[in-house]
Amino acid sequence: MTTGYLGEVFSGIQGEGLCLGQRQIFVRLVGCNLRCSYCDTAWARERTLYCRAERTAGKRDFEEHPNPLDGEGAAALVLRLHSPPSLHDSVSFTGGEPLMQADFVRDLAQRARAVGLKTYLETNGTLAEPLSRVLDMLDIVAMDVKLPSAAGFACWTEHEAFLKVAGQFIAQRSLLFVKAVFAETTMEQEIERLGCLLRSTGADIPLVLQPVSPVPCGPESPSPARVLALQALAKQLVRNVRVIPQMHKLMGQL
Repeated sequence: MTTGYLGEVFSGIQGEGLCLGQRQIFVRLVGCNLRCSYCDTAWARERTLYCRAERTAGKRDFEEHPNPLDGEGAAALVLRLHSPPSLHDSVSFTGGEPLMQADFVRDLAQRARAVGLKTYLETNGTLAEPLSRVLDMLDIVAMDVKLPSAAGFACWTEHEAFLKVAGQFIAQRSLLFVKAVFAETTMEQEIERLGCLLRSTGADIPLVLQPVSPVPCGPESPSPARVLALQALAKQLVRNVRVIPQMHKLMGQL
Protein backbone atom coordinates (compact mmCIF):
# COMPACT_ATOMS: atom_id res chain seq x y z
CA MET A 1 0.00 0.00 0.00
CA THR A 2 1.31 3.44 -0.88
CA THR A 3 1.65 6.37 1.48
CA GLY A 4 2.12 10.03 0.70
CA TYR A 5 2.12 13.61 1.89
CA LEU A 6 -0.80 15.87 1.00
CA GLY A 7 -1.22 19.58 1.63
CA GLU A 8 -4.91 20.02 0.96
CA VAL A 9 -7.95 18.45 -0.68
CA PHE A 10 -10.86 20.62 -1.81
CA SER A 11 -13.43 21.26 -4.53
CA GLY A 12 -12.83 24.29 -6.73
CA ILE A 13 -12.78 25.89 -10.16
CA GLN A 14 -9.80 25.31 -12.44
CA GLY A 15 -8.32 28.73 -13.05
CA GLU A 16 -5.51 27.94 -15.48
CA GLY A 17 -4.94 26.32 -18.85
CA LEU A 18 -7.28 24.60 -21.28
CA CYS A 19 -9.64 23.25 -18.61
CA LEU A 20 -10.33 26.78 -17.38
CA GLY A 21 -13.65 27.07 -15.57
CA GLN A 22 -14.18 23.36 -15.01
CA ARG A 23 -15.03 22.09 -11.54
CA GLN A 24 -12.36 19.81 -10.11
CA ILE A 25 -11.42 18.05 -6.91
CA PHE A 26 -7.96 19.43 -6.15
CA VAL A 27 -5.41 17.17 -4.50
CA ARG A 28 -2.34 19.20 -3.58
CA LEU A 29 0.74 17.09 -2.91
CA VAL A 30 3.61 18.64 -0.99
CA GLY A 31 7.29 18.63 -1.93
CA CYS A 32 8.90 20.16 -5.00
CA ASN A 33 12.21 19.82 -6.82
CA LEU A 34 12.17 23.43 -8.10
CA ARG A 35 12.09 26.91 -6.61
CA CYS A 36 10.33 29.19 -9.12
CA SER A 37 10.57 32.90 -8.43
CA TYR A 38 6.84 33.36 -9.10
CA CYS A 39 5.62 30.42 -6.98
CA ASP A 40 2.32 31.20 -5.26
CA THR A 41 2.22 28.00 -3.19
CA ALA A 42 5.70 28.15 -1.65
CA TRP A 43 4.37 26.53 1.51
CA ALA A 44 3.81 23.32 -0.47
CA ARG A 45 7.48 22.94 -1.36
CA GLU A 46 8.17 21.01 1.85
CA ARG A 47 6.40 18.21 3.67
CA THR A 48 3.76 19.33 6.14
CA LEU A 49 2.66 17.67 9.37
CA TYR A 50 -1.00 17.88 8.45
CA CYS A 51 -3.24 17.89 5.41
CA ARG A 52 -6.38 20.02 5.43
CA ALA A 53 -9.33 18.39 3.72
CA GLU A 54 -12.73 19.82 2.85
CA ARG A 55 -15.60 17.75 4.21
CA THR A 56 -18.29 19.05 1.84
CA ALA A 57 -17.61 20.13 -1.75
CA GLY A 58 -17.40 23.93 -1.93
CA LYS A 59 -18.26 24.57 1.74
CA ARG A 60 -14.69 25.24 2.90
CA ASP A 61 -15.38 23.24 6.05
CA PHE A 62 -11.81 22.01 6.41
CA GLU A 63 -10.53 19.48 8.91
CA GLU A 64 -6.96 18.35 9.52
CA HIS A 65 -5.46 14.90 9.02
CA PRO A 66 -1.90 13.88 9.97
CA ASN A 67 0.67 13.12 7.26
CA PRO A 68 1.62 10.75 5.77
CA LEU A 69 -1.65 9.24 4.60
CA ASP A 70 -2.09 5.79 3.10
CA GLY A 71 -3.69 5.42 -0.30
CA GLU A 72 -7.01 4.20 1.05
CA GLY A 73 -7.32 7.02 3.58
CA ALA A 74 -6.28 9.69 1.08
CA ALA A 75 -8.71 8.37 -1.52
CA ALA A 76 -11.53 8.53 1.04
CA LEU A 77 -10.85 12.25 1.55
CA VAL A 78 -10.96 12.79 -2.20
CA LEU A 79 -13.96 10.65 -3.09
CA ARG A 80 -16.24 11.96 -0.34
CA LEU A 81 -16.27 15.24 -2.32
CA HIS A 82 -17.56 13.38 -5.40
CA SER A 83 -21.16 14.32 -4.65
CA PRO A 84 -23.29 14.79 -6.61
CA PRO A 85 -21.47 12.64 -9.21
CA SER A 86 -22.18 15.19 -11.95
CA LEU A 87 -20.41 18.06 -10.15
CA HIS A 88 -16.75 17.45 -10.97
CA ASP A 89 -15.12 17.05 -14.37
CA SER A 90 -11.91 15.54 -12.98
CA VAL A 91 -9.49 15.18 -10.10
CA SER A 92 -6.51 17.55 -10.32
CA PHE A 93 -3.21 16.39 -8.88
CA THR A 94 -1.21 19.54 -8.22
CA GLY A 95 1.52 20.73 -5.90
CA GLY A 96 4.26 21.24 -5.10
CA GLU A 97 5.29 18.71 -7.70
CA PRO A 98 3.02 15.62 -7.74
CA LEU A 99 5.51 13.44 -9.62
CA MET A 100 7.84 13.47 -6.62
CA GLN A 101 5.26 11.02 -5.23
CA ALA A 102 4.47 9.24 -8.49
CA ASP A 103 3.43 5.87 -7.00
CA PHE A 104 1.06 7.61 -4.58
CA VAL A 105 -0.43 9.64 -7.45
CA ARG A 106 -0.89 6.46 -9.47
CA ASP A 107 -2.74 4.82 -6.58
CA LEU A 108 -5.08 7.80 -6.11
CA ALA A 109 -5.63 8.21 -9.85
CA GLN A 110 -6.59 4.56 -10.20
CA ARG A 111 -9.11 4.89 -7.37
CA ALA A 112 -10.56 8.06 -8.89
CA ARG A 113 -10.97 6.44 -12.29
CA ALA A 114 -12.74 3.49 -10.69
CA VAL A 115 -15.65 5.78 -9.76
CA GLY A 116 -15.76 7.46 -13.18
CA LEU A 117 -13.63 10.54 -12.54
CA LYS A 118 -11.08 11.73 -15.08
CA THR A 119 -7.56 12.44 -13.87
CA TYR A 120 -5.63 15.67 -14.46
CA LEU A 121 -1.94 16.11 -13.66
CA GLU A 122 -0.38 19.53 -13.20
CA THR A 123 3.41 19.18 -13.34
CA ASN A 124 6.55 21.25 -13.80
CA GLY A 125 7.54 18.94 -16.64
CA THR A 126 11.00 17.98 -15.37
CA LEU A 127 10.56 14.44 -14.00
CA ALA A 128 10.44 12.13 -16.99
CA GLU A 129 11.00 8.76 -15.29
CA PRO A 130 8.32 9.29 -12.61
CA LEU A 131 5.92 10.35 -15.37
CA SER A 132 6.41 6.97 -17.07
CA ARG A 133 5.14 5.22 -13.89
CA VAL A 134 1.83 7.06 -13.79
CA LEU A 135 1.08 8.04 -17.39
CA ASP A 136 -1.37 5.22 -18.12
CA MET A 137 -3.57 6.41 -15.25
CA LEU A 138 -3.90 9.97 -16.58
CA ASP A 139 -6.43 11.59 -18.89
CA ILE A 140 -5.02 15.15 -19.04
CA VAL A 141 -1.49 16.45 -18.50
CA ALA A 142 -0.82 20.15 -17.95
CA MET A 143 2.93 20.53 -18.40
CA ASP A 144 4.75 23.67 -17.34
CA VAL A 145 7.77 24.88 -19.29
CA LYS A 146 9.99 27.06 -17.15
CA LEU A 147 11.16 30.16 -18.98
CA PRO A 148 14.41 31.39 -17.37
CA SER A 149 13.30 35.04 -17.35
CA ALA A 150 10.26 34.20 -15.21
CA ALA A 151 11.25 31.12 -13.21
CA GLY A 152 14.83 32.16 -12.56
CA PHE A 153 16.44 29.06 -14.10
CA ALA A 154 16.35 26.87 -17.21
CA CYS A 155 15.10 23.27 -17.58
CA TRP A 156 15.24 22.79 -21.36
CA THR A 157 16.96 19.38 -21.21
CA GLU A 158 14.52 18.08 -18.60
CA HIS A 159 11.54 19.36 -20.58
CA GLU A 160 12.77 17.63 -23.73
CA ALA A 161 13.13 14.32 -21.89
CA PHE A 162 9.66 14.75 -20.36
CA LEU A 163 8.05 15.25 -23.77
CA LYS A 164 9.76 12.15 -25.13
CA VAL A 165 8.22 10.03 -22.38
CA ALA A 166 4.85 11.70 -22.99
CA GLY A 167 4.99 10.86 -26.70
CA GLN A 168 2.85 7.73 -26.41
CA PHE A 169 0.26 9.65 -24.36
CA ILE A 170 0.06 12.30 -27.09
CA ALA A 171 -0.14 9.66 -29.83
CA GLN A 172 -3.22 8.16 -28.16
CA ARG A 173 -4.92 11.54 -28.61
CA SER A 174 -4.99 12.14 -24.87
CA LEU A 175 -4.82 15.80 -23.92
CA LEU A 176 -1.40 17.23 -23.12
CA PHE A 177 -0.91 20.97 -23.22
CA VAL A 178 2.00 23.17 -22.27
CA LYS A 179 1.75 26.23 -20.05
CA ALA A 180 4.53 28.82 -19.84
CA VAL A 181 4.48 31.64 -17.30
CA PHE A 182 6.08 34.75 -18.79
CA ALA A 183 7.09 38.20 -17.56
CA GLU A 184 7.83 41.64 -18.96
CA THR A 185 11.49 40.61 -19.21
CA THR A 186 10.78 37.41 -21.19
CA MET A 187 12.92 37.47 -24.32
CA GLU A 188 11.98 36.59 -27.87
CA GLN A 189 14.67 33.90 -27.89
CA GLU A 190 12.92 32.07 -25.05
CA ILE A 191 9.59 31.99 -26.90
CA GLU A 192 11.35 30.83 -30.07
CA ARG A 193 13.11 28.04 -28.19
CA LEU A 194 9.82 27.00 -26.60
CA GLY A 195 8.11 26.93 -29.99
CA CYS A 196 10.90 24.85 -31.50
CA LEU A 197 10.71 22.42 -28.57
CA LEU A 198 7.00 21.83 -29.17
CA ARG A 199 7.43 21.52 -32.93
CA SER A 200 10.18 18.94 -32.46
CA THR A 201 7.64 16.50 -31.02
CA GLY A 202 5.79 16.34 -34.34
CA ALA A 203 2.52 16.77 -32.44
CA ASP A 204 0.07 19.64 -32.39
CA ILE A 205 0.54 20.52 -28.71
CA PRO A 206 -1.51 23.51 -27.53
CA LEU A 207 0.42 26.28 -25.77
CA VAL A 208 -0.94 28.49 -23.01
CA LEU A 209 1.03 31.65 -22.28
CA GLN A 210 0.26 32.74 -18.73
CA PRO A 211 1.17 36.29 -17.69
CA VAL A 212 2.92 36.07 -14.34
CA SER A 213 0.81 37.08 -11.35
CA PRO A 214 2.49 39.50 -8.93
CA VAL A 215 4.22 37.92 -5.93
CA PRO A 216 6.62 39.57 -3.46
CA CYS A 217 10.10 39.87 -5.01
CA GLY A 218 8.83 38.10 -8.14
CA PRO A 219 9.19 39.11 -11.80
CA GLU A 220 7.27 42.03 -13.28
CA SER A 221 3.95 41.25 -14.98
CA PRO A 222 4.03 41.81 -18.76
CA SER A 223 2.45 44.92 -20.26
CA PRO A 224 -0.50 44.51 -22.67
CA ALA A 225 1.81 45.34 -25.57
CA ARG A 226 4.32 42.70 -24.48
CA VAL A 227 1.59 40.08 -24.20
CA LEU A 228 0.45 40.73 -27.76
CA ALA A 229 3.98 40.74 -29.14
CA LEU A 230 4.99 37.43 -27.55
CA GLN A 231 1.78 35.69 -28.54
CA ALA A 232 2.28 36.83 -32.13
CA LEU A 233 5.81 35.45 -32.06
CA ALA A 234 4.71 32.13 -30.57
CA LYS A 235 2.03 31.70 -33.25
CA GLN A 236 4.71 31.70 -35.93
CA LEU A 237 5.82 28.34 -34.49
CA VAL A 238 2.78 26.86 -32.72
CA ARG A 239 -0.69 26.73 -34.23
CA ASN A 240 -2.75 26.86 -31.04
CA VAL A 241 -1.52 29.61 -28.69
CA ARG A 242 -3.76 31.11 -26.02
CA VAL A 243 -3.09 33.78 -23.41
CA ILE A 244 -4.83 32.89 -20.15
CA PRO A 245 -4.09 34.56 -16.80
CA GLN A 246 -4.76 32.93 -13.42
CA MET A 247 -8.53 33.36 -13.50
CA HIS A 248 -9.16 31.85 -10.06
CA LYS A 249 -7.26 34.76 -8.54
CA LEU A 250 -9.33 37.27 -10.48
CA MET A 251 -12.49 35.52 -9.24
CA GLY A 252 -11.29 35.30 -5.63
CA GLN A 253 -11.47 31.49 -5.69
CA LEU A 254 -9.25 29.15 -3.68
